[in-house]
Amino acid sequence: MIHLRTDTAMLDADTFDDLTRIDIDSLFDRLMEGGPLMVPIALCSVVALAYTVERLVRLGGRALGDRRLARELTERMRAGGADAARSRAAARWTSR
Repeated sequence: MIHLRTDTAMLDADTFDDLTRIDIDSLFDRLMEGGPLMVPIALCSVVALAYTVERLVRLGGRALGDRRLARELTERMRAGGADAARSRAAARWTSR
């Protein structure tokens, strides 16, 4: 817990500077504090983030199908079994 005196007239300039200074480390300083394994971990994190963003862009929206197709496949599965649904799904992917 930090106790600050409200009477600033009693503080000299150096003490006041020490109380108001905020040390902010750079990202590089934080990496170096973590040791030599932090660099590969950071690189893997960047690669994982890039991969995640790429997958979201590539597989987002209609690339995975839509609700209408899901409904149709469910109806075909109930009416004619797995083969009927499978043939409809195959027709969807080959028509692209």
